Amino acid sequence: MLVAGPGRGAPRDNPNLHGPYEVEFRGILSGRARATVSASNVHIHPAELRDGAGNIVNFHAPNLRRDGHRFSGAGTSGNLTVRVVGRVDPATETLTKPRLVCTFETSDKQCGRALGWKR
Repeated sequence: MLVAGPGRGAPRDNPNLHGPYEVEFRGILSGRARATVSASNVHIHPAELRDGAGNIVNFHAPNLRRDGHRFSGAGTSGNLTVRVVGRVDPATETLTKPRLVCTFETSDKQCGRALGWKR
């Protein structure tokens, strides 16, 4: 039997999270990139990052769908597909400005993280 009752409802968007972020990558790729957060998605702009051997690798994740504070989707890292999962945290007493945090995994099973702050 299915019982109807109060639910959480759709997550509310926080416009204070929208805008540009400076993002630092670590793990299998390192370097800096720019990201933009909107009401519906997160866009990690094309960036030239470095792999462990010092080679330049192009990284791009253009349409990571937001669901409340969380986001996920696919992008590319060189010729590999990348799965990105993360969140955008609002400013608090501890966080002086909004923060973007994500992990990524390439199609050949290598992983890394990225952390960024709203500009």
